[in-house]
Parts: sequence; structure tokens; C-alpha cells
Amino acid sequence: MHFASPAPQFDPTPARRNIGWFLAAPVTAVLLSLVLSAVLIANYQSRHQGRIFTGVMVGDVDVSQMDRATAEEAIAEAVAYTYAETITLTDPTSGRQWQLTPADVGLAVDVPATVEAAYQTGRSGGPLQRVRDMFNGWYYGRTISPIMVLDEAKLNEKLAEIAAEVNQPAVNAAVEVAGETAVYTPGQSGRALDMADARARLLPVLTGLQSAQIELLVNQTSPTIYDDAPGAARIQRIIDGGPVTFYLQEPLDSEDLAPVTLPPEQLRQWLRVEVTEQADGSLTHNVFLDENAARQWLAQYGEQIYREPVNARFYFDDATQELVLVSPHINGRELDIEATLEQLKAQVETPNRSVPFIVNDIVPTVNANATAEELGITELVSEATTWFYGSSDAR
Repeated sequence: MHFASPAPQFDPTPARRNIGWFLAAPVTAVLLSLVLSAVLIANYQSRHQGRIFTGVMVGDVDVSQMDRATAEEAIAEAVAYTYAETITLTDPTSGRQWQLTPADVGLAVDVPATVEAAYQTGRSGGPLQRVRDMFNGWYYGRTISPIMVLDEAKLNEKLAEIAAEVNQPAVNAAVEVAGETAVYTPGQSGRALDMADARARLLPVLTGLQSAQIELLVNQTSPTIYDDAPGAARIQRIIDGGPVTFYLQEPLDSEDLAPVTLPPEQLRQWLRVEVTEQADGSLTHNVFLDENAARQWLAQYGEQIYREPVNARFYFDDATQELVLVSPHINGRELDIEATLEQLKAQVETPNRSVPFIVNDIVPTVNANATAEELGITELVSEATTWFYGSSDAR
């Protein structure tokens, strides 16, 4: 009978013991490091209980190891930008300036929120994030920008106050005629602060905590009714001009009509005003004379100016069948009211206040240039001689 011997078996226990001894040191070191780190972190946190971690700054203010109240006082004292007159606004036309602090236009440091952000450095996020923030703050330092709050309502209110000082309403041109008086007020352009532009240029300055000198944009505003310079001067001359003198350019004799004066009060009564729209949509004044009133005034001098024409005198020459001039004709004249009125209208808006009476010549039908044929004379109709006692045949 044969018996098989059992196969040899491997015992892993010694190998495991060797590996365990080999890993024991590193694992122990890691565990000790973790424990030590935890102790250090706990100690670090304990020393900063209720205080901001070391290395944290707000702007240029070191708030390390400060409690919230102390940090708020330090930040409030140090952040003086908002209370310094660092902003200058200038009106380019008048040169007037406004010195403002950021606080005047609504900028303020939210001190409690800023302190809370500093306090939460190393206390927010996951565990690793907290440890990393604590270490970076302690080793490298950590700077936090102040949390600024801009009250846009206060900014708009301040700009509105400045606009109230800058703005000037446009003044419409006006012509006021009352009886014998007339007053002309030229139009004036207004001024309006562009608040949107001022706001847009202020915001980067405020958010960047900068000092700045800003030139305000002030727009010109046009009145609804405006007369340009020549038009305004024309209206002013019509209203403020002196009396108008009418005269005959070629008086017939010393007894002819003397110069006639139209007083300015009478002229102003004839003024009429209307507002007209130009091609560009703008409105202007049109000042003109009441032509009917002027015609009636001129007509009163028509009879004094009128002169009856005098016919020429001829005798008929049978031999030549022509008229022979004995005495020339004399033209008559009459006042041309319409032409004189047009002359007045042309000159009333100029410095020349002397207006001629425009007259038309009245040429008689029997004039020096008339022919026998034109007059219908073809032969001697009659001839007579008159005499009186003591006269000769020649007479």
C-alpha cells in the first residue's frame, strides 16, 4: 500500500508582517502630520476666534486680528476718499465750478459688509478652501477691496441740482403792438445740461475711486419762435425808426406840396405781425404794414398833388396840311398811390426815412408831338379875327 505525501503550503503571515512594519513609519508620520496640522489649525482658529485672520487687508488698511467693531472703525477712518472733494465739475461756458465729494453724489463704503467679507476670509467654502485661504492670507497676505455702494437716486438728485443752476429756458421772440406803442423782444437760445452724459462720465470715476475734473456738456436749446440777426434788426428798425418824410422829387413851384411827415406813432398803428413757418420748420416773425390804412393816408394828398394837363396850341397850315405848334403842352400829374406804398414798404425797414411821392405824368391828347392826322384835322375849319377899340390889325 502506497501513501502520497501532502504538498507543501505557503504561509503569508511573515510577509504581511514585514510589509506592515515597512508601512508603519510613513503612515504614522502622515497621521502625526494630520493630527499636528489639525492641532495647529485648531489653535490658529482658536486664537482668531471672533477676529479676522492674520494677513487680511482692506485696501491699505491692515485688519489682521481685529474684531468686527475695531475693523469697522479702522476702515471708516481710513477710507477718506468718499469725503474728500476729489471731483470737479466745470461749466465750459460760464467757467463756474462745483467741488464735490463722492459722498455728495451717492457713493459710500458699506463698512459692515466690507468687514464681513474680510472676516469670512478663511471661514467660507469647504474645509480645504478654508485652510488654503487661511494659509495664503498668513503667508502671502490677502487684500480685499472695500465694498462700495452707489445711491443712484442721490447721484441723479445732485445732477438735477446742478442742472437747475446751469439750465436757462429759451425765450421766444415777441412783438407786442398796442395802439401807438410797439415793443420787440428778440429770441434767446437756452441752455440745458446733458445729465445723461454727466452721469456716464461720473460713474467710472466713482467706481474706480479716482479724482477727476469733468467738463459738463451743456446743449443749446432753440426757442420755438426765433428771428435771425438780420430779421431781428429789420423788425427793430421798423419799430424804433423815426418819422418818415414824404416829398415831391420835382416840385413845380414854391406853392407846390411841401414835405409831409408821417409820425412814428402813426406808423406803429399800421404794424401787423404774423408768425410764419420756414422751410426747416422753424417759426419767425413777419412784421408788415396795414396797406389799406397806408393807402387811405396817402390818398388825402392825391388832390393836392394832382395837376390838370394843358393842351398844346396849333394852327393849321393849308399849304403843308400840317399843324404848326404855337405853344407846347404842359403835362399834368397824379399821385401813384400803389407805387408810393411800395416805396414806403421798401424803405420803412431801412435807416433811410425819406420817401418820395411817386407821381405819374398825365400827357394831354393834344400834345406837342400830335399830328393833324392823329387829331383828325384835315383842313382849316374856320378862321376869325377879333379886335377891340384901339387895337391894330396885327392884334
